[in-house]
Amino acid sequence: KNLPPGPREWNTNWKILKATWNDSFVELACEWAKKYGPITFVNCLGQQMALLNSPELVRKLFSSDEYKLLLADRKTRAATRFAWYNGKDLLFTQFDAISIQKRRMFFKVIGLYGEGVDKFENVVWEEMERLFAEIETFQGKDMDLAASLSRSLKVILYILAIGDRPSDLTIPDILEEYDNAFNKLMDVDIDFVVSKIPILTKIPGKYKQAVDRLIIAKKSAEELIYFHPKKTHVPGQPRGMADLLFDLQKKPGNEWMDKDPEHVIAFLVSLFFAAHVTTRASLVGAFLCLINYSNVANRVQEEVDRVIGSDRPTLKYRSSMPYTRATILEILRYVAQVPLNSCRNASVDINFDGMIIPKDTLVIVNSGYFFRDEKLWEEPGTFKPERFLDNEGNLLPVDHPTRK
Repeated sequence: KNLPPGPREWNTNWKILKATWNDSFVELACEWAKKYGPITFVNCLGQQMALLNSPELVRKLFSSDEYKLLLADRKTRAATRFAWYNGKDLLFTQFDAISIQKRRMFFKVIGLYGEGVDKFENVVWEEMERLFAEIETFQGKDMDLAASLSRSLKVILYILAIGDRPSDLTIPDILEEYDNAFNKLMDVDIDFVVSKIPILTKIPGKYKQAVDRLIIAKKSAEELIYFHPKKTHVPGQPRGMADLLFDLQKKPGNEWMDKDPEHVIAFLVSLFFAAHVTTRASLVGAFLCLINYSNVANRVQEEVDRVIGSDRPTLKYRSSMPYTRATILEILRYVAQVPLNSCRNASVDINFDGMIIPKDTLVIVNSGYFFRDEKLWEEPGTFKPERFLDNEGNLLPVDHPTRK
């Protein structure tokens, strides 16, 4: 087979296992990208992996009509087997009729359009006022900003899911522990080893600790986000996303969900997972950048004062704030939260550019590499929001090469 380029040395398996143990697999993937170019193909312990090191190649394989359905499956991973009932979630599941229904339900349940946007903004603003009051109590003293931001984010997600504010601000910590435990096990390096050598989950050490932590956290999270609201659910009177899902269970065509409630549990916990850790990391990354680049922070503040003034911030102002939006884009580039992501599974042999990606290959986006690729970015190590603006200060269109 005409496989894509990649390491073929006899000690490749050892290099990968060593990198997963010392948390350096991301660095190893970047080394391969520099050596092999837009795609790296590697076989380790029988698992074939293709690392996509170019945004152009990612668009071609994931978005074009020719290839996108061939890579629509998100293979069930070790973390999802332990936490999300083996592929009954929203994120890591086979592309089929049920997964399509779940995605439609997601947009119906999240409701971030029309009146749903106003409701979401009200929830966020109410929590922001509480956060501002908390910050004021420090009166110039040091504070753990990351912890405060994380707490507010958890409260917002809890309200959207359950419909009520938590009686104690520490209650959503249960979901954070579950989320952190899941993310630890889902790291590409740990997940890969656990999937290929499952016996390691039974032997005391790094991998067993990750699995045990997740199993313990899972039970508490399910009680909080599913079993507790289920006890007080009144059909037709939804308080939050959980109640909406309980109602949808009884709708014609959703018998599969009513018959197997694990679909609802996995749906709810994967919603929290998708929103929490990456959003928290992005917020912390944003403040880290603004603290270190005061000139950027000052320009953002000036735009906020000029456009919003004393009004309450809402999404309606977004289109009038190009510099703030450019800063957000640069933060997402500069601080890559998930450098190896979007794991897909090739459902058939995929022929492209004279090469073949074999069936069942795990296809991974190496965005941590191409976000810092000197061939794509001028001074990639410099924090520069202006790279996303034109000469008139307008945000570059989404089809501009820099945005793509």
